[in-house]
Amino acid sequence: MYSHENSSEAPEISKYTAGQDVTEQQQIEARRKQVNSLIAEFRQATAEIHAEELKRRMRMTAGIAFIAIMVYYAHFIVFSYWWILLLIGGGAAAGNSAASGRQRSAAYALSKLDEPSAVGALAMMWQEGDHFIQAAADQALRTLLPKVRASDAAVIDREQMSALLYVTSHSDPKMQIAALQALQQIGDERAFETAQYLSLSTTPQVREMAKDLIPFLIQRAKRTQEQTTLLRASSSMPNATAPDELLRAAEPVKTETPTQELLRPASGDI
Repeated sequence: MYSHENSSEAPEISKYTAGQDVTEQQQIEARRKQVNSLIAEFRQATAEIHAEELKRRMRMTAGIAFIAIMVYYAHFIVFSYWWILLLIGGGAAAGNSAASGRQRSAAYALSKLDEPSAVGALAMMWQEGDHFIQAAADQALRTLLPKVRASDAAVIDREQMSALLYVTSHSDPKMQIAALQALQQIGDERAFETAQYLSLSTTPQVREMAKDLIPFLIQRAKRTQEQTTLLRASSSMPNATAPDELLRAAEPVKTETPTQELLRPASGDI
């Protein structure tokens, strides 16, 4: 009776565990989609800000050139036209305010998402000149970098990896250690040089963490090279024989004699 009850309960537990795993995986995928959406929003707003900044500089250059021409040809006093420069600069600032607000909103939302795969994007935001964005990214990186796992490498592109490597130059040793922990999971071949440099750090914890990271990076580089070699070897192999060409029966040899030549009598017998 006891064993029967246990056997009937086991499938229920396994079903629950399987369902829980599926739900957690779905949640991870949903968060990663949200990360990608926020990254796209942030990059679009950043591109608009840079475009407006370029236009502002062009307008400023044109305004200065106009005033210079007026001074040269009409002998007007340049200070009489200072308002032109303010007008040009003020228009550009108004254009940037909307994009800057969207940029900040995306950065703040990403910093509160609690998704380790977002560390690459947060590292990029940490390099922005906006102090609000820097502070939000800094706080989120301190929490998320130690949570990074090897599976997160699939969503970290080369630009984000470069930003993560730059985080190791942070003035706070705790942030350096957190960045090294993440690189142990997802660091590529470029992280090797960073680890070598930090292995000479004057901070003992950073120095030891960097030394421990180097063997992981060497092993990962070997695996990557082996996989690349196998892929090249498989791609260089000649194409396999097509299925319809395997064990094809030989064509029968036609040895039929024409009808008019069958049993033809010899000329001497006629």
